[in-house]
Amino acid sequence: MSYHVSKEDFQNHEILFDTVEGNEIWGKCLVVNIPTANGSILQATIMRECEEKEIKEEVKNLCEKYKPQSVLEVGFGLGYTATQFQECGIKKHVIVEAHPQMVRDAKKWKQNYPNRDIEIVHEFLQDYSFNESDFDLIYDDRYEIIDRDKSFLEDLVRQGFMSRDSITKFPCWKIIRTNNDVVISEN
Repeated sequence: MSYHVSKEDFQNHEILFDTVEGNEIWGKCLVVNIPTANGSILQATIMRECEEKEIKEEVKNLCEKYKPQSVLEVGFGLGYTATQFQECGIKKHVIVEAHPQMVRDAKKWKQNYPNRDIEIVHEFLQDYSFNESDFDLIYDDRYEIIDRDKSFLEDLVRQGFMSRDSITKFPCWKIIRTNNDVVISEN
């Protein structure tokens, strides 16, 4: 189903940190209410507070397995992923975030890591130009509000992205190269 939300409408509507009616079990969530092209209001739950442990564990496992040194992260949300990547000791961290409020939050979060190579990019991923080979890992945990028909997920699979299940929703990631130590055993 396509909701046809414009980039401008997404960027111009406040994101709230609140409980979603009917889903109190999630705890607080990042939520935005956006008018759609057909005149209805889309209430989008961008990230749930209850996801913190799962997200951090997933990122920790990816770092242990692939040992990335440079990461492109799409979507800042509540900063769980970004924090875990920093705790894993990555050297270069680029965060692409489309919403101005989340960019402000990311810049404030970045102050916790004054000596780290962290770049916050205020742009939609669709508009961001980058060289994939500059990164070891791309971690995409955006709430895709523009291309809501989900065909973009099929494109991600074709590009080599994977997720904890089959890619039907975010987060997903793509390993560009691994930095595992190669151990040659001597007999």
